[in-house]
Amino acid sequence: MIIERTSKEILFRLPPDTDIFSLQRVVNLLKYERVIKKSKATEKQIEKLSDELKSKWWVQNKKRFIK
Repeated sequence: MIIERTSKEILFRLPPDTDIFSLQRVVNLLKYERVIKKSKATEKQIEKLSDELKSKWWVQNKKRFIK
């Protein structure tokens, strides 16, 4: 794995066998952190939104974990 910074972007170079699902979770976390830095929401509002998103995620994905 290589992380490289250029004047325009940061590049992550990963092996081709990298799990895409896990990578998408990391990308989502980075997007979340970027939005939060710009947000004027309170900690409580952010926690509520986070809980809602987790609930929606679980509804969409629980079949993958519980059979």
